[in-house]
Amino acid sequence: MGASKIGGWNRSAVDTVRTKRATAWALIGCAVAAALSPAPCSLAAPPGSSDPAGAAYAVQVVLRFSDDPLFTRLYKEAVFSQARDQLLVLLEDVFSVEVVTQHVLADRLGEQPLEEFALSPTEAAELGISGQVFLVSVEFEGGTYRISSRRYDGPRGLLGPCRSMHTPDRQWVPKAVCDVVRRELVLEAEVRPKRGKPGEVYLRFPAALSRETIERWLPQGTVFQVLRVENLPNGGRRQTPIANTVLILQPSTAANHKGERPFTASVVSNLRDPWRTSSRSVRFVAVNLPVQQGGRLRLRLVDQATGEPAYGATIQVRVSDRGFDRMTDRDLLELNRDGYVTTPSLSGLAYVQVLQAGQVAFQFPVPILQEWMEMERRIPIDEQGREKAAFERLLDSQARDLRALHEQLNAAVSRINALNEAKRYEEARDGCAALLSEVRRSAKVATNRLKELVAAAQSLGLQDRPRLRQAADETAKLERRLEDLAGLQESLERTINNAEAQARADVLIELGRQAQDAFEIDDAIDKYKLALAEQPDQPELEKMLKDLQEAWRVKGSVHRQAREVVFGGWAKAEITELEEKLPEVRRAAQTLHRFKDNLGLERLVAANSDHMLALSDLVDELASRGATEDQQEADKWLKLVDTLEKFNEEVTGYLDGLEGSNSPAPADGVPDTNGTEAQAAAQDGSTADPARKSANGSRPSPSPLDSNEGEEEE
Repeated sequence: MGASKIGGWNRSAVDTVRTKRATAWALIGCAVAAALSPAPCSLAAPPGSSDPAGAAYAVQVVLRFSDDPLFTRLYKEAVFSQARDQLLVLLEDVFSVEVVTQHVLADRLGEQPLEEFALSPTEAAELGISGQVFLVSVEFEGGTYRISSRRYDGPRGLLGPCRSMHTPDRQWVPKAVCDVVRRELVLEAEVRPKRGKPGEVYLRFPAALSRETIERWLPQGTVFQVLRVENLPNGGRRQTPIANTVLILQPSTAANHKGERPFTASVVSNLRDPWRTSSRSVRFVAVNLPVQQGGRLRLRLVDQATGEPAYGATIQVRVSDRGFDRMTDRDLLELNRDGYVTTPSLSGLAYVQVLQAGQVAFQFPVPILQEWMEMERRIPIDEQGREKAAFERLLDSQARDLRALHEQLNAAVSRINALNEAKRYEEARDGCAALLSEVRRSAKVATNRLKELVAAAQSLGLQDRPRLRQAADETAKLERRLEDLAGLQESLERTINNAEAQARADVLIELGRQAQDAFEIDDAIDKYKLALAEQPDQPELEKMLKDLQEAWRVKGSVHRQAREVVFGGWAKAEITELEEKLPEVRRAAQTLHRFKDNLGLERLVAANSDHMLALSDLVDELASRGATEDQQEADKWLKLVDTLEKFNEEVTGYLDGLEGSNSPAPADGVPDTNGTEAQAAAQDGSTADPARKSANGSRPSPSPLDSNEGEEEE
């Protein structure tokens, strides 16, 4: 069976039956005018053609039959006449129709089987063929009439597959000839990408085609091949198919502000930017493809480097006709040792995903143009695919386990606090001991797993993964919390065994530290106060409590509002709210820095870290699906991760600056030396001291950290 290439898609002929009987050929020359571009000008019929209706395109039909006695002169004349009349009705006044009996390719074909026929663009130019030509064989065998056809698309130099139709009804032959034209006649449209919508484009058809004509020939869901039109050095133009990119015609849209109803299409591609241009690029065009409903695909995958079949436990293939974003494991197909997969019946367009080590490595659309279609695809094989997939799974497991452990600790510490407040020290001690024993085992597993991850990352070249650094930070935090929990257990033991005031105070101190670690500052202050009430002679605790109360003291309404933004709205915000709340949080961070609020800034750093971890998980989940829309969504969230990371660096810089500063925070109602503090004080009911100006009478310039705050608070 011969193979052909249409619009960049490799295909083999539909019909494997080859007849030895001498056949003649019927050729349908669909001579599309050279002006088949969607430029807003009238399209003239080709020179020499009869065009009484002023049609934009000319269709030439050449009919010949085999030498079977059934094909009498009267029958051939009847088919000739009926085909011409039916084409006139089918094409109406859009195309001019001419039925002839001779064609330059008729003698060239001779006895050559239709599926073996080949015609290069150079040969077509030498023969004077510039439009669309349909080669049709009509013969009688086995009690049925067999009508075979093949199309050569002159403007694009593309030869189509061989198609066959069978019928026992001799009266159906003229209709079959018309069906060839109806099914495979190509209309061309200019492609114009939509601004801000990379997944959609406008289609602009020639002005000579009415909207009614286009909608009749191209129903909703029509699949288009996309081509890039380029200038050649010799002054000509070349149309090159864009690989792995098709368009799907969408339903008619409402009229725009100009009263126009443009045609739109969705883009299916594995390219990040299929509309990339060069100095030679002129424009993009699209031509409709005669996709086959119910066709099947036989796909062969081979190693790009060696040419050997792509086969192994790490390679899987999913194929569906529902879209990349709706792929599931139910769409997995068996890949044999020769690299082949065979699909069930598909509806026109196949969506193919190739997975390596459980991750989507490649995806591409395949128009189904035949009942049985074959193609070969070369793919790069990642030799470390299995190891990288195992690394990703282990990293995912580490992140989930660490998050679960921290949540478990938070809930358990809250229960222990409640038991301690109720003076149920034995229950609090037992709960703390059980929790410590369980979490220690889990923490040991997490620590060992982190060592495995670090070693694997170094061998695979993945040591710079942000998620690996996050896992290391969370593991270290877990170890610190275990140390605090061990201290709490010791304090509980002393309280129970000695029943001394200091032991009870130590328990309260440890509970306060746990609350302070969880940024429950009010609860921590209460625990420290209770500890001092149990044992007043604790000068270090008394100083620590005084410092904490001073750091936690609200220094005005502006300060209170900023702290509420961080501790309330931002720390508890959903992922979908982050981008909207970020400007307000930035202003709050500047306010907290201005009031030297270390606690608020530390809480902001912790909240940012939690949000970045949640966003990273979402990005990885979207990226694993492989769909174009999911990739675009993942890119959006990834940008937000980068923004939060930079923001966290700024906040960390605030904290570092405060540690090296000995100047006191601005008091309630007293402005600082920056203009922004004066405005903040004004909001808090105070006025700025006019004497605090520079020598030239103007206020000092605000610092870079606070440069935008004054405008927002004013």
